[in-house]
This record gives sequence, C-alpha cells and structure tokens, in this order.
Amino acid sequence: MKAKLQSFLGLRLLVVAALAAFLLLFSARTLFSSSSSPGSAASSHLHLSGDGSCSKLPAPVADALVHYATSNSTPQQTAAEIGVSLRVLQRRSPCNFLVFGLGLDSPMWAALNHGGRTDRFSKAFLCDAYLAEQVGRIRHFVIPSHREKPGTPFCPLN
Repeated sequence: MKAKLQSFLGLRLLVVAALAAFLLLFSARTLFSSSSSPGSAASSHLHLSGDGSCSKLPAPVADALVHYATSNSTPQQTAAEIGVSLRVLQRRSPCNFLVFGLGLDSPMWAALNHGGRTDRFSKAFLCDAYLAEQVGRIRHFVIPSHREKPGTPFCPLN
C-alpha cells in the first residue's frame, strides 16, 4: 500500500511540476513579447504604428495577394527574371517604375513598388500608328535594347 501511495505522490508531483513549468514559460513569453522593440514587430503579420494601433495592409499588396490566390494561370516570366526586378525594387522602391505590357503580373509590380508610382503601357501604345494619332499628347519613347533602327520607337507588332 505504501508503494502505491509513493507512486501516486510522485505522479502528482510530476503533474504539478509540469504545470508550473508551463505557466513559467507562458508568463515569460508574454512578458518578453509585450516589451519587445518596434524593430522586432516588423517580422509579425500586423504592423504597429507609432501610437500602438494596427494599420491596414496596403491596398496594392492586398490586391496582388487576392489576384494571385485566385488565379490558376502560368506566369509570363520565370522566377529568375522576376527576381532581377525584385532585387532592383527592393533597393530602389518607392520609385517611378515603368512596366511594358499589361499582363497577369501587373498587380505584382504595383505591390512590390509600394508607395511609388507604377505605370503600365500596352505594346500597342508604343507603335508608330498609335503615336501618329496622338501627336502632341505623348512623346516617342526610344528603348535602345529593343529598337530595330536607331531613333524609332519600340513596336513589336511591325
């Protein structure tokens, strides 16, 4: 009978010790998370503003997330190609960013350049026929890496 009592007390002591350890860890975690610096809050999903209130997710980021979560199309660019632009935008954004072509990745560029200006042009916008109709309202864009003859605007349809 004495052996059963000792095992029961040992089990009880083990449960009490485990509960005490859990409460100690929980209170320590709560204490450290409430006194964390604002720099460490950037890693969380919600951003805290200076007054301690939560701010909304920026609209371009939210739009891009919804767009990509609901689409099942294949990307127009490879991950490596997008990575090149991503690294530039990470260093330079917010900036004025010009995207040629209206594709499925348009919301992504606006989201990656949050706070900057992202303009998108369709390929037809830069063709000679369209430019002739719009004389006085726009200027000719010369893109050295894509032009066929020096001094001519970019037009992939010709």
